[in-house]
Amino acid sequence: MSNLSYLRRSIILTKVVEIPIEYRPRIGEKKLRVRHGFTILKRILMIAINDLIKGRRLR
Repeated sequence: MSNLSYLRRSIILTKVVEIPIEYRPRIGEKKLRVRHGFTILKRILMIAINDLIKGRRLR
């Protein structure tokens, strides 16, 4: 059996199971602030602009 057919067979026979997770409110302060979101957005935009300038397709 080739690796590809073994992989395909494994994927078909895979069973998806849900595991319940208990969520609780965070104790203490939040880790991320609004400025962190702006920093992340700035980096995403800089990468996109850089790719456009260099003529590459966006990732």
